[in-house]
Amino acid sequence: VREVERRVALARAPAKAASRGKDANTRAAEQRLKAALGARVEIARRGRSGQLRIAFANETELQRLFEVLLRAGRGRQ
Repeated sequence: VREVERRVALARAPAKAASRGKDANTRAAEQRLKAALGARVEIARRGRSGQLRIAFANETELQRLFEVLLRAGRGRQ
């Protein structure tokens, strides 16, 4: 059991190390989005482009996030 725990910890370590390599603006943006959406958010940059990932645990949370994002988009029209 301890060996499995150690391997899981090692497997997760690179993901945590990658987030430390992010610039301060990206980390701040992730934190602001996390607070606004109430969900885990990751911004992955690749040069000038990238991906925005929003995690959800179940269909109910996905629906809530969907509604929040739609409402936010309507305010900009």
